[in-house]
Amino acid sequence: MNKRLLILGIALVAIVGVIAGVVWFVVLPGGNGEPAAAVVVNAPELEAADESQRVFRIDRSRSMARYQAFEEFLDASAGSPIGETSVIAGDILIEPGNPEASRFGPIVVNVESLASDNSMRDSRLRKAYLESATYPEVEMRFGRILDLPEAFEEDEEYTLRLEGDLTVKGITAPTVWDVTFEFDGARLQGSARTEVLMSTYDAGPISIAGLLKTRDEVALSVDLVAYNVAAGAAPGAPAAGRLASAGERSGAGLSFAEEILPTLSSACASCHQPGEVGAGHWSIHRPARLATDDKKAIRILGRRLPESSIVRTSKLLKDWADQGIPADQVREALRNVEHRASFRPPRNDPLWEWWNRTLA
Repeated sequence: MNKRLLILGIALVAIVGVIAGVVWFVVLPGGNGEPAAAVVVNAPELEAADESQRVFRIDRSRSMARYQAFEEFLDASAGSPIGETSVIAGDILIEPGNPEASRFGPIVVNVESLASDNSMRDSRLRKAYLESATYPEVEMRFGRILDLPEAFEEDEEYTLRLEGDLTVKGITAPTVWDVTFEFDGARLQGSARTEVLMSTYDAGPISIAGLLKTRDEVALSVDLVAYNVAAGAAPGAPAAGRLASAGERSGAGLSFAEEILPTLSSACASCHQPGEVGAGHWSIHRPARLATDDKKAIRILGRRLPESSIVRTSKLLKDWADQGIPADQVREALRNVEHRASFRPPRNDPLWEWWNRTLA
């Protein structure tokens, strides 16, 4: 009996130890669980040698750097948390007629601003593994561009490999990135992905009592939109000017009162009730589903509509993908939605994990 009690006691101590380890890693991170306040990151800027070269500068308001880890519990998959930040900077130089003269400048990412779906995990990761207070930035420096075409053409998508060095916590190691991008006269958009080992940079793998742990491999990705520096402003920057008032004609010769208002009245107002959105009116009073990602509309209409009547962008795309669409085509569609429409589902979206898994 005493032997059994001893074994039971040892087992309980081990279980408590594991739980304490999980709490230490996930629930009780030292310091603030929130990422650092607004931060700015800078990277060396490239300059065009002549008019044949174009310099594109990363627009942080439309770009994102991410990591994806792979957790295991008792050697079984336990999830793939994703952390991301938009605090990123860097330049890309393209010479359309001479791709060999093109180059990627250093890309710098602030890791103190990394955020996943768990702020406590983020804090522990930053403090204990990335040591971001000492090493707040990681840097990617690129060398050779592989698989270059004979020339770069606007509005054509290119797939390349990019050799370079990644520096994390002051430790530098070689990497090879898979890159896709396209550009036109105003902007460049693309993505870069690679996989590295945490142990290379003394940042893992993470293990708690050998039961809850991460794999050594971690996927890194950058999805970016960059604007042509010669154009002088990032895409989406407000143009100088103002709206024409009622009765006043705009520069294009349109009058709001005489031409725009009558169109709105005849084509739109017939389906609107005072104070409500026309699409919401149709969804409530007629057998129609509402497609929207607007948080306020979902909150208000959710009180009067069944959940199945509100369809988000992620649901529309998931239903489309489930019709047997090839995985690479679905992945490309999601990338286009992110890059061209600047849309990405929020973390509380039911299909957030599906979206990121599809893009991984």
